[in-house]
Order: sequence, then structure tokens, then C-alpha cells
Amino acid sequence: MSEQLRAMDERGVALAVSALREIDGAVVQARLFRLLGDPTRVRVLYALRAAGELCVSDLVVAVDAPQPKISQGLRLLREAGVVLDHRIGKVRYYSLSDRRIQRLLDECLLSDLS
Repeated sequence: MSEQLRAMDERGVALAVSALREIDGAVVQARLFRLLGDPTRVRVLYALRAAGELCVSDLVVAVDAPQPKISQGLRLLREAGVVLDHRIGKVRYYSLSDRRIQRLLDECLLSDLS
């Protein structure tokens, strides 16, 4: 037996439903937030934000994490479109994909969630 639910604040619910309809790619956004759930990947992003672009070996030194963990994190971030890469000779360099990622990181720096 299904019970009909009724909103207590119909205007508020209507605004929320309208806003949720406007979200394009909620699945993509959720994936980005999952990617940001790993401290090493977040540190990689902040390192790229500060330096502009770095290769894997430089990220290993800057982030102070093992190379396989950095490489795996970069692969996930690249597949999600968060970082870009290009090659010069045998060395692959990484950078943030666009200003939206930098703005997100800036906002996180400004907020104190503790």
C-alpha cells in the first residue's frame, strides 16, 4: 500500500524540485566529489593549482606520496576531466583542466569546515 506524501512547505519543495531539474550532470558532479574524497588527490590538485603544471616525479616530491599512488590519482583525475596532460619527449606534464576547478579549490581554501 503506497501512502501519498504531502509537502509541509509546498513552495520550498517546488523551488527545490526546480533547482534539481536544472542540475545538468549530477552524476558527473557526484563523481568529482568522490574524487576529492582522497587526500592525496586533493594535494595533487593543490600542487597543480600552485605550480601551474608538474610532471609525476615533481608531484611525488611536492605531495610526498609514492609514485604509484600519484600516477593512479592522476589517471582518475584525467579520466574525469579534472586535469589535462601533455607530453614533452618522454615526460608527461599535468595541469588543472580549467578555471572552474581552480575556483572550486579556492573556495575550499576559504572555507573552514573544522
